[in-house]
Amino acid sequence: RVHHRSSSAFASAVEMSLRRMLVPARDALARRGRFLSSTSHVGFASEGSNGARESAEKDATSSSPSGSATTSFGYKDVLAEEKEGMVREVFEKVAPSYDLMNDLMSAGVHRLWKDYLVSKVGVFPGMTHLDVAGGTGDVAFRVLRALRAEEAAARRAAGGGKPRSDPSSAGRVIVSDINPAMLREGEKRAAKHGLSRSTDVRGNPLATLEFVEGNAERLPFEDNSVDTYTIAFGLRNVTDTLAALKDARRGLRPG
Repeated sequence: RVHHRSSSAFASAVEMSLRRMLVPARDALARRGRFLSSTSHVGFASEGSNGARESAEKDATSSSPSGSATTSFGYKDVLAEEKEGMVREVFEKVAPSYDLMNDLMSAGVHRLWKDYLVSKVGVFPGMTHLDVAGGTGDVAFRVLRALRAEEAAARRAAGGGKPRSDPSSAGRVIVSDINPAMLREGEKRAAKHGLSRSTDVRGNPLATLEFVEGNAERLPFEDNSVDTYTIAFGLRNVTDTLAALKDARRGLRPG
């Protein structure tokens, strides 16, 4: 009887654990289905279709019969001045489950893509990195960890036994996104993973992490103010891709 009760308790615990994992996944998939059907993908889930990719990459140069500029929004064209608000509304709805949705849709492969992207950034001590359309921080967190590791290695190589008190010796990683709901999720994730600290256990300044609301086409940063710039899937949701690329060039330091 004791063995039977133990087995039942174990089975109940396993069932409860599975429910905790699967119920959020089920709910995220349901939200994803509603999200896709209501937005015609907004550029998501279109990787397998050349036609969809071409549509997502069009600049806002087409014209409607009334003469107004149009741009792509998933598989349809919308007025250019309306797209920003439509994209904002979509991501406000999915922000809390965005990361889980990426895992489910890509079977976790998006993590490998992002690891590869960050491996090509070329981090160095004291740098400023800007991740645009960074949302919940997946790319920025990877850059931040790599940057902190580089700065720690540089301190060790310099024989840095005593802490450095000058915070200007540490770099910066900035997450910029047009959607404040996504940024709030990123801030919560950063706090959860201990990435919001400004010093290490010895008092050395750590590279900082900042969240800034901004439009990729006209970012709120000075000219020549960042060393490296990344933008991933968010580029397809920009209304004017060329304007975003020009603004990226404006913000980057030469070299």
